Amino acid sequence: MSIEELMAMEGIEPEEAEAPIPPPSPTRLRQWGNSYFQDGDYDSALPMYQLALEQLMEPDTTTPTQSSPATTPIKETEGPIFGPNDPEIISNLCNRSACYYKMDRMEESAEDGRAALELSRGTSAKAAFRLARALMGVLRFKEA
Repeated sequence: MSIEELMAMEGIEPEEAEAPIPPPSPTRLRQWGNSYFQDGDYDSALPMYQLALEQLMEPDTTTPTQSSPATTPIKETEGPIFGPNDPEIISNLCNRSACYYKMDRMEESAEDGRAALELSRGTSAKAAFRLARALMGVLRFKEA
């Protein structure tokens, strides 16, 4: 989904914008995704969670000399992308996992559930549920 499409969702016409409009916040994207998800429009919800995750995973370049968990560069590994223990990242991963599950994309649902569980250091019951449900969906009962 493009910035223009997101602006249209907010009722902003590109010609009306006097200054460049920043992209919606990850929180706003997650809220839109949740709204689509509740309406059963998983094809529209999925990119909202994806865009939110992409924004959350971008290193913060506004204060390059300051390092904090929120600005720690992201480490890519095989499979999903891992970032800092950030509740917003965990929430979006869980939501994207639910979306994949509803779309019958169990392996991707399991990947996001596993990533969220690892990021939460095993403390997110929602992430554990998402992972277990997806694993059961692909008949991996012992692993679930």
